[in-house]
Amino acid sequence: DHLACRTDLEGGCKRCIVAPATVCCELCTPTQFLDFGRVDILKTKQQPKRAHIADYKAERVDFALRDDLHAFRKTRTIDLRGRAYFRNFGPGYIMPDDVLQCIVDCAHFHKILTAAQLLKETRWHRVSEDGEHLLALIRQHHPAPPPPPPPTDASATPLGTVNSNIPRPRTSSTPTTRRCGKCGIVGHIGWSIRDNLNFR
Repeated sequence: DHLACRTDLEGGCKRCIVAPATVCCELCTPTQFLDFGRVDILKTKQQPKRAHIADYKAERVDFALRDDLHAFRKTRTIDLRGRAYFRNFGPGYIMPDDVLQCIVDCAHFHKILTAAQLLKETRWHRVSEDGEHLLALIRQHHPAPPPPPPPTDASATPLGTVNSNIPRPRTSSTPTTRRCGKCGIVGHIGWSIRDNLNFR
């Protein structure tokens, strides 16, 4: 406390005393904050989930696609940045190593067939510029799988028609006659006789 610091002075220590602020806040003195810019932080949208890639054994076609992707990003880096930039910094400006490996993995399982899928799986920043060329490379090494065959006649048969061919057990329309378990007479059962006798 400034009073305990200098007990010999009436107002305490002049250096320890907390001076009242001339500017409080935007609500108390709004004119003091006119020159400050407002920053509205935008909420980031949740990115769509990427496909799950299981462990697999790379084949010869996977290595061939990887080599072509290496050659592609090297050529594009030299075209856009020059050979000196490529020698100093490598081809990561066009395509980082993790993006290249992601393309190879997804192409193995046919997860990248369109530009939208390429952007979703890799988040690559040059999909709009070089996406079609990359899709052509992927189709060259991993052609799209054929469409599923059309349904056969048995699977296309309506369910009602199939069920109508199944034989059903015959049911009699006449009601069953109930007999007493004790005496065998029609019209009552054993517990009703006991109740009638007890009631009497």
